[in-house]
Amino acid sequence: MLAFLNLGAPEIAFLLVIFLLFFGADKVPELARTLGRARAEFSKAQRDVKRAMQSAEEVAWEEQQRFERAREHQMREQAATGVTPEQAAAAADAAGTSDGIAEAAPGLREED
Repeated sequence: MLAFLNLGAPEIAFLLVIFLLFFGADKVPELARTLGRARAEFSKAQRDVKRAMQSAEEVAWEEQQRFERAREHQMREQAATGVTPEQAAAAADAAGTSDGIAEAAPGLREED
């Protein structure tokens, strides 16, 4: 249990006696409850942080997957129409449209 402190049974018993003398027998249960609650609260906070980190990782992964699907779709559309995104943007600029690629080459619009 407390091996990292190099404490054996006699040392722990001595510390418990000192603890009882210092705080008194009537305060020990209250202190134990307080320590138990603090430990439980710390464990709960640890779990919450772990869940938040997992959630953030899942959101990042889903965003990456969405980006890859959109890029694959764009590449398929480019191959089918023969219009590159740069050509579509240049045509949109020349036509003065606000929705560049969508107006010049509707097939390149991202589907979500």
